[in-house]
Amino acid sequence: MGSFLARVAEEPLEQVSGIITDKLKYVRWERSLRLIDRAQELLDRRAGRITPRRVPLNVAIPVFEAASLEEDDGLQDVWANLLVNAVDADSGVEIKRALVSILQDFGPMEVRLLQAIHDAPDPKVPTKGLPDAYVEPGDERVDPGLPPEPVQVGLWQLVRLGCITEAGTWDSLAGIRRVRITALGKTMVEACSATPRRIAVRQAESS
Repeated sequence: MGSFLARVAEEPLEQVSGIITDKLKYVRWERSLRLIDRAQELLDRRAGRITPRRVPLNVAIPVFEAASLEEDDGLQDVWANLLVNAVDADSGVEIKRALVSILQDFGPMEVRLLQAIHDAPDPKVPTKGLPDAYVEPGDERVDPGLPPEPVQVGLWQLVRLGCITEAGTWDSLAGIRRVRITALGKTMVEACSATPRRIAVRQAESS
């Protein structure tokens, strides 16, 4: 790879490698600063009322590594939420290494889909319209239709990760028509929330 880049850039291999390394270091440093700023904002929202707890290294290190490499601001915000909830014992959320591994496999689409399914008014959620709208459940004998392919791919990813399961009619070849969030999916949403339930209750009581 290095020799290929050197030929393309018409520069010595060492110089090309150095440029790439410096660029990657800068990008990671820049994203790390954004992560820290975002986490501080979340802590400030909690009015400084947190109960700090030690985060195991097998959780803290993967979170920092993944978040510092994440280029999507929305997804990095999700990592910041996870980090703050891990640090704050009052969040009521216990961050396991498995949750970190699952989030590492999420893209922006998976985040949006899981949140939409979690917030849906009916436990059996028709996938057509997701992640931006809900289709009325209606008669399960009636085919609600399918969402676009990018949404289907995101849904299959969530099924693979155990965050959702099929609910009702489905076809492994045609696609998933209805889904239901799992206990693991609910735990993921809570762990990645800027305001977990316990924090929301505390804020409501103090307002």
